[in-house]
Amino acid sequence: MRNPLNKRIPRDFKKNFLKYLGMIIILVCTISIGSSFQATMKGATAYLENIKDNNFQEDGYFEVLSPLSPEILKSLKEEGLIAVENFYATEHEFPDSTKVLLFNERESIDLPTVFEGELPQNDFEVAIDHVFARNRGISIGDTISLLGKEYRVCGTVSLPDYSALFMNNTDLMMNTNHFCVSVISKESFEAIEEGSLTYRYSYRFEQRDLKKKDQLAIEEKTYKTLLLNGVGVQNMLNRDQNQSISFLETDLGTDGPFMTVFVYLLVAMIAFIFAILTNNTIESESVIIGTLRSLGFRKGEIILHYLQPTLIVAVIGSALGNLIGYTLMIEPFIEIYYTTYSIGPIVVPFDVLSFLLTTVLPVVIMILINCCMLARKLSLSPLKFLRKELKKNGNKRNIRLPNFSFLNRFRLRVILQNRGSYLMLFFGIFLTSFLLMFGIGLAPLMDHYTEDINQSLPYNYQYLLKAPVNTEEGEKLLVYEMDTWFSLGNKDIGVSCFGIQENSRYFKDAFAEQGITVSSALAKKLNLETGDTLILKDKARDKEHSFSIAGIYPYDASMAVFLSQSSLSELLEQKEDTYNCILSDTKLNLPEESIAKMISREDLLGATNQMLQSFENVILYINVFSVVVYFVILYIMTKVVIEKNALPISYMKVFGYHPGEIRKLYLTATTIVVITSLFVCIPLEIWLFKEVLVFLSSMIDGYIAFYLPMRVYLEIILIGMAAYLGINAIHIHSVKKIPMTEALKNRE
Repeated sequence: MRNPLNKRIPRDFKKNFLKYLGMIIILVCTISIGSSFQATMKGATAYLENIKDNNFQEDGYFEVLSPLSPEILKSLKEEGLIAVENFYATEHEFPDSTKVLLFNERESIDLPTVFEGELPQNDFEVAIDHVFARNRGISIGDTISLLGKEYRVCGTVSLPDYSALFMNNTDLMMNTNHFCVSVISKESFEAIEEGSLTYRYSYRFEQRDLKKKDQLAIEEKTYKTLLLNGVGVQNMLNRDQNQSISFLETDLGTDGPFMTVFVYLLVAMIAFIFAILTNNTIESESVIIGTLRSLGFRKGEIILHYLQPTLIVAVIGSALGNLIGYTLMIEPFIEIYYTTYSIGPIVVPFDVLSFLLTTVLPVVIMILINCCMLARKLSLSPLKFLRKELKKNGNKRNIRLPNFSFLNRFRLRVILQNRGSYLMLFFGIFLTSFLLMFGIGLAPLMDHYTEDINQSLPYNYQYLLKAPVNTEEGEKLLVYEMDTWFSLGNKDIGVSCFGIQENSRYFKDAFAEQGITVSSALAKKLNLETGDTLILKDKARDKEHSFSIAGIYPYDASMAVFLSQSSLSELLEQKEDTYNCILSDTKLNLPEESIAKMISREDLLGATNQMLQSFENVILYINVFSVVVYFVILYIMTKVVIEKNALPISYMKVFGYHPGEIRKLYLTATTIVVITSLFVCIPLEIWLFKEVLVFLSSMIDGYIAFYLPMRVYLEIILIGMAAYLGINAIHIHSVKKIPMTEALKNRE
């Protein structure tokens, strides 16, 4: 026999259409974003795994002052490491202070993936990075000037060793507008002057299943072999240290869990909202439930009946969420990856695990939370339902209110009676306001970070040298890279050691007779203070050095320490006046063959601007999603309060209270809660924002200090108030619709 209770379901949906529609909207938004993001992430992860073997992605590289002899390459191979020429030339004069690396045609390592067009077949053809081409509006067939010659763009590519376009490995973010990698034909590369070349050797381990410690052992042995053979090693990075390779892998590894937790938080919030709605329905229909129990309906049948709206909304929301996620939302997320990272075409598969994590498990969470609430509520006897004695602690004493005015005491009583709904409203305001804070605050945060770097950077150009140069221009110093342990990130991070003179023009206040001075960026990241001890690891020489911190120097451009040039030279077993870097306010005319790398002020500042451009679409999605969720939660929770107080409102109408007076009693109470929540949540959101920045700093080599201008807080509050005013206008109409006959019905 068909269950007669099922006839009530359509009536329930019709009566509470807007509430259920709001729940479906939140669920659809949550699952569509979660499923599309997870699917896109799986596609990007599969691409990265594929290029490791199919494109022979390098395990690391080192750069030297001159080409290696066949004998040295043979000795490296005997140690288990295959090094392959991956030479490149650098174009510094590309428009808008852009740096372009021109790589020789690749045949055995780091093979390019063609995005559009084809690889160079003839002289003066070039295939450039597809992200750079997109951002700069360069199309196939265009002509660009490189190293004084005209090249025709024949294709766009992504290189396995540059999935993230970091101009310098110590940069905070990629720079896809002012940095580009490219590939030219062998004939074109041979025509480049030898003085313009950088001699990079990319390597792969001969044995592909080595453990990490064995890989590190071979790399250390390789470095020592090079030094013993008199090779001047300028730079050596393995794939984990190379941000151009590891950054995307790390990003994918952290974005997935973060998005999953975000989905579960929203789903749990939806489940608790459903629990509150169902609880209010049970309280209002307690007599009906008591009658049904008395007529022989089992508790399980009633639980299933009141669980059906949750099931229906969950099924509709998850089905629409996956449909939209795998159709409409996939392309925007793929575009985010294409405009941020230099990766080849992503194939998005249907992933069963992602479906379970973003759809099945959230629905199960919703059902379990509601089942627990229903089982607890329906454990009472039928007689208690008939008498409306639904509180297990029914003899609990009433809270004694302060001696406020009648109106304020009435409002306070309304808030206390609906504290469950208001608590959920507070949580919803906190979550959505935080997302708004992140979306609105990212731009001023990065602007402030850029300004800090700009103000603390004392020079305009930094030249890292392959060999000493005969010039009196600029300031000469010794720069060397070491590592130190970063406990929060559970990894070593790179630290630039600046060996400076006491009369340094650019770092005069950073000079210390004893110990070292650390940059403000490094001090903040590692939580260092004057007097602390910092241990630096020289992996190339297999040594550790312990330093006492003499002071902190305001320098946010890099993770750096400052010590005397003579002290650093002594540590490196070099002559006292050894230098490999020149700082200058103006661009210097140095021999190209002597320059290993040039870094300008624009290079450092451009990375943060690039970060904002990369996240423009993400910020837009976050802000729109936050406002929608905020509006829906605010409407549902405030609607519950009005419905729960429908009878008292009806009584007040009978007693002659005007609509304006009723609004002062009930809607004003909700207004107080909303305004208070908006202000109380601000410090909680600031705390969470700082924790997120600490987490982000653990993933990168730089440090981002917290900063939000007052206007961000004002915008969050104003957006919240504007949304509430719109909802309040709807509730004013709802209060008017409550009939006086509600109070005249026969009630026990």
